[in-house]
Amino acid sequence: DGRTLAVDFFLCGRRVRALVVYAPARRSDSNSFFDSLDSFMLDCYPCFIVGDFNCVLDPVRDVRGPGQGRPYAGARSLRDICVQFCLTDAWVKLHGDSFGGTWERGRSSSRIDKFLFPRQLERFVVTCDVLAFPPGTPRISDHRPLSAVLDIGESAPRYDTWRMDPSLLADWSSVEAIERALRTAGGENEGLDSWDDRKESWRSLLIAEGRKRRVRITSELNATLGRIRAVQRGAPLTFAMRDYLNLLKARYHTLLRQSSRAASQALAQGRPVSDPTVLRQVRSGVPDEERHCLVEEVVLPDGSRSSSARVILDVFTHHVSQLFVSDAEQGDSAAFAEALDAFCGSLPRLPDDLCAQLCAPVSCDELLETIKKMNAASAPGPDGIPTSFYAKFYAVLEPCLLRMANDFVRNGRKPESFRDSHVMLILKPGGSPSDPQAWRPITLLNADYKIVASLLANRLSRTLAMLISPAQTCSVPGRSVFSALALTRDLFTFTSRTGIPGCFVSLDQAKAFDRVEHRYLFGVLRAFGFPPEFVGWLELLYADLRARLLFNRSMSDPFSVERGIRQGCPLSPLLFVVCLDPLLRRITNSPSMRGFPLPGQGQVKVSAYADDVSLFLRDEGSYVAFLRLFREYSELSGAMLSRGKSKALRFGTFASDLQGDVEWVSAVKVLGVVFLSSGEVARETWTRLRVTAETRLAVAARFRLSLRERAFVIKSVVCASLYYVARVANPPRAFTRRLATLCGAFFWAGKTETVSRALLRLPTRIGGFSLPDLRTICSIFALRGVHDLVDATDYPGRDLLTYLLGTSRHLFFEHSSGPTAERQPRFFRYVCQTFGYLTTTLPEVNVFNTPASRVCELLAIEEAPEEQLQRSRRVRWRDLTSSALPSDIRDFGWLRGWRVLPTRDRMAAWGVAPSAQCPQCGLAETQLHAMFDCVVSRTFWRLLSRMFSIRLDAHTRPRDVLTRLLLCVGAFVLWRQRGVASFQGRPQRAMFPLLQRTRTRLFEQACVDLVCLGEE
Repeated sequence: DGRTLAVDFFLCGRRVRALVVYAPARRSDSNSFFDSLDSFMLDCYPCFIVGDFNCVLDPVRDVRGPGQGRPYAGARSLRDICVQFCLTDAWVKLHGDSFGGTWERGRSSSRIDKFLFPRQLERFVVTCDVLAFPPGTPRISDHRPLSAVLDIGESAPRYDTWRMDPSLLADWSSVEAIERALRTAGGENEGLDSWDDRKESWRSLLIAEGRKRRVRITSELNATLGRIRAVQRGAPLTFAMRDYLNLLKARYHTLLRQSSRAASQALAQGRPVSDPTVLRQVRSGVPDEERHCLVEEVVLPDGSRSSSARVILDVFTHHVSQLFVSDAEQGDSAAFAEALDAFCGSLPRLPDDLCAQLCAPVSCDELLETIKKMNAASAPGPDGIPTSFYAKFYAVLEPCLLRMANDFVRNGRKPESFRDSHVMLILKPGGSPSDPQAWRPITLLNADYKIVASLLANRLSRTLAMLISPAQTCSVPGRSVFSALALTRDLFTFTSRTGIPGCFVSLDQAKAFDRVEHRYLFGVLRAFGFPPEFVGWLELLYADLRARLLFNRSMSDPFSVERGIRQGCPLSPLLFVVCLDPLLRRITNSPSMRGFPLPGQGQVKVSAYADDVSLFLRDEGSYVAFLRLFREYSELSGAMLSRGKSKALRFGTFASDLQGDVEWVSAVKVLGVVFLSSGEVARETWTRLRVTAETRLAVAARFRLSLRERAFVIKSVVCASLYYVARVANPPRAFTRRLATLCGAFFWAGKTETVSRALLRLPTRIGGFSLPDLRTICSIFALRGVHDLVDATDYPGRDLLTYLLGTSRHLFFEHSSGPTAERQPRFFRYVCQTFGYLTTTLPEVNVFNTPASRVCELLAIEEAPEEQLQRSRRVRWRDLTSSALPSDIRDFGWLRGWRVLPTRDRMAAWGVAPSAQCPQCGLAETQLHAMFDCVVSRTFWRLLSRMFSIRLDAHTRPRDVLTRLLLCVGAFVLWRQRGVASFQGRPQRAMFPLLQRTRTRLFEQACVDLVCLGEE
């Protein structure tokens, strides 16, 4: 069945895996062998594959003599692996189409020995040559040696950072062992001084258990392999021994996948696409191995470039560490406090009852609720222990976690490990990797730190709605990013219609989070009236911080963090909102600044979402007044505007130039959406969404996905960006048609759509995939967006929203007054028409409280053809498409349920087949005939029923799992046999192969269930 040897080593400081393969010589085994390689390749990138592949990727280029150009199906899975993991043939890269045969037999020569390397390490490959044995050398092999030379140059310093293996928490025996060890360790009466020691003991426990798990799996692998070899060495296999051999092989491959950290998380699916790594690739549109390339050179301050790994690390470390060096002068603190009081004089004060709640001790319920809400999949900090560890073993760890949290809030002490963090860099879109300014720092913090920070963040969040200005929409309960987008859209629409002169300015702050001075942050908190105890806790969290940069697979020396709100901390967005609020209030209350007017009375001067600040100004003097205010704010907080990155959009007769380096544009990008001055979304936005969808679908198409997985990719990956924009804009019909066509082609893998799109929109319980009609669901999201703003009493554009709704305002407001637009904008006409249609079609459904996907399902049921709907309700979809079934059998069952299998009667009706005769018996073939009435089918079901002592026929309504599984697997095996008969043009009536394949699939499924669910 082939052999694989995996060797891990480090290349330029990065872990690399080399797979040395000997592929099976039998063509029938080649694809299954290459399919199993992803178990080795998901854990780390990059990965080389070298060895004897016993197949060729290109039969024209890689073969000479008889057989050249002949199609070779045995390399299908190898081609998929090369595409999915971006592998390149070293010989082809260096020699093109030149032939270099490595194996000869008679008059035929082929290149079946290869060196496949990942694309991002292409620069290291220097030569790839086919060698010859020296004269007189004894016979060693019938293959010629293949030599590849890599020039790795200077090796960057390698670092080792341990992280808990997440597959430990998916292994029931490991979980039991860890929980037992935690309970045995006890130590509940130890004080906080031992918290870091306790974490170190947990870390040692997890490391040891990870090793035990690998030893256990390796032992099981070796034992299973030994049994396989013992069976294969025996006499000719009997029926029972062949079944036993298939069971052993199935268990071996399952254990092999379980030994892979990444693959074990997707064991039930059995394909690499099910791994979260691949879903991240699809979302990003670029595979991980392409995004995580090493930076090869850096731009030095004098403009020159260096490719030295040490210099690259030093330059990036210096740049990042300088971001966190405070610019605050160590002068008179009284003068600073006086200036801060003057700037924050108009801030509201926190009520006394909320102050008491902020300073209350941590309860068990509060701690549990906090851990439940945290992202268990977030990256761990320097200690390597993720949040999922605390969530999984919370019942055991609760006493010590509660004691640690309460000692922090009562005694004002924090563990030493709270000081430490790792900083990673994310490249900004369109940025140059060699420019340190083009990278955004993200801080990785320890999970226990984030638990305490999340506790404080939850308490702080409850106070923001009454403290933070309505102009800020980030992190404030009841407000969202769509409030800022809708306000921008409606102000643009109203201003352009009325012809009022003015300008919109989108501000860009340089490293807004990283430049916040700590003394300003805590001073603003005190100005809001937060109790000294609460502010003291935050000061404690931000005191004496240090960090290390992880970059280019290297780790820097520690550096101090003197300023900045660390992105990655649960408190960061809330604290930044607090810091920015004094500036927003000064802008709103400034008599020197004139904003865009609202219908009736009132005006809007500023809108913000975190550090994305937008100004709505009537004249140049207003911008000059803003610059004066920002200068005050900058001197206190450390903020700075990015030169040349702020954008301005002109309205009406506004013709003056603004002070500063501001670029005038014809369309402005606000929170990811490009608006024209008319309030319409620019075509650029829809083009970007379409290109993004095409890119993501192209990445997803690299994998052999089941229909269910394809539906998931469409709904959760491709359409997510569309739903964001649909809240505030009406997508063009041409765009939604194009996107629907792309999704349809992806779902059917470019083949004929045999089931109508209307039926794909049905709920899964009646045969659909809940794929939404894009135009319908976009209209529902738009309606939801308007309704949410109507309910938001602190929304600054509420009067403007009422005005633009025109005479249709009664649909959303029971009582409303004020001016009314004579002509509704197109977006609001679209929303009102949607509301009328939904209330007419679904009168008993509350479309505002029902999930949008559920509303689309109900509409699909209403709009589906009655005949098709009745047929669907008669099918037992739960049996045919159960999630417990293998993906290929599940897809077959779904097609079978809709009666769209390519039987001869359907093919003849389409003119594809010459007749409707069954390839097995010669009678007219329908789907029912192929499954149950054909002589082969009847014999097969009779023997299978006798074998398992179960009644199996077309009218069986099984209740037990085994019978349902037998029916699905048997029908699938029958159909595959029928396909062979159709392809070869002669009946395939042998029962033994059918029964053997059925038993094999059953054993494989049972083996997967055994490993996934455990023996108990």
